[in-house]
Amino acid sequence: MADLSGEGRDGATEVAATAASRPVSDRPAGELPSSPPAVDWSPDRLPPSPPPPGAPRSWPALPEHAPTPPIPPHPPTRRPRRLLLAAVSCLVLALLLALLAAAQYHADRSPQATARRYFTALARGDAAAALGYAATPPRGPYLTATVLRQQLAVAALTGLQVEGIRPGNLVEIKYQLQFASGVEQVNDLVPMVRYGSSWRLARAAVEVRVAGTDDGFDRLTFAGGRMPSKPVLVFPGALPLSADRPAVRLAGQPSAPLSGQHDEVQLSTELTPAAIATARQTLSAALTACLTGRSVEPRCPVAGDRRPVPGSLRGTAAPFPTPPTVTLLSGGLVELTGTVSVHGHWQDWDFNNQPVAESGISGVDLQAQASVDDLHTLHWMTG
Repeated sequence: MADLSGEGRDGATEVAATAASRPVSDRPAGELPSSPPAVDWSPDRLPPSPPPPGAPRSWPALPEHAPTPPIPPHPPTRRPRRLLLAAVSCLVLALLLALLAAAQYHADRSPQATARRYFTALARGDAAAALGYAATPPRGPYLTATVLRQQLAVAALTGLQVEGIRPGNLVEIKYQLQFASGVEQVNDLVPMVRYGSSWRLARAAVEVRVAGTDDGFDRLTFAGGRMPSKPVLVFPGALPLSADRPAVRLAGQPSAPLSGQHDEVQLSTELTPAAIATARQTLSAALTACLTGRSVEPRCPVAGDRRPVPGSLRGTAAPFPTPPTVTLLSGGLVELTGTVSVHGHWQDWDFNNQPVAESGISGVDLQAQASVDDLHTLHWMTG
């Protein structure tokens, strides 16, 4: 048996280490290292650990002697009283917001809000939207957007104000109608009815009957057509009335408030100021032509004597003491009447039916007619 004393073991160990340290090519054939090389496993010689899964390929390296990051201090513990106050404040705020939302919801669905929306739709010419606010939308040939625009062309609806609500669910509302001749202030009442959880108009149109008393009534049109002979439904506001000739206009400011159900509207007509001025100028020119003998009319004004000879008056007319009266008649006729003083000469018939010359100042009555289609042509009705 081999000697395994201390000296022998040390020699074997040295031989094995020398053989393991030699490259394989330097070893004799068949010689194997007796043991693997020794490895230093001290903590400061350990290789770095691999990165965890999903980490980037490279981590930023810290300096070798970097200080240890400080540990953040623990946040101070809030007092329970502050937490309670914050919770109560949030609860009160949420309650206030809920109350405001509920109040706004009920205000938007109130009868006053519905009445305002109805008249706002009328003011912008939206007939369909206006009828949509009615509990039962009415029907009629004049409840259209076209007729509503004609009403607004006669007088725009402005200055809308909701005043309040009366017993019986009547909403008080005020608005202005901007007529060409002036502004009309309207105080109206809007009947409302409950409609589910909201409100609707009990009546969204007004029934009116138009009638005329003067001779110029036949010059008027209703919504561009003939005047209706029966009561009709229209939107509240100015009536869709107009004249068929530029020289004629509607007298006054006829309108139909929503509270004026079954009203009869009396209409009257008159000539426009421009037409009246033109007619008076035509009358003065025709009188001058008669007094100078240049008139082509077979009849001219005569002197104010008892038996004047027609067509014999010549002279100069004084200014009219009062402007001649200009009246619109039926059929589009225009009548002009007045009195003027003439300084000149003329002839009278004597008792033997012989002309006798006269001179001086004579009062002359004037009466003539023209047409609304041609105010520059005049026909004498006296002489």
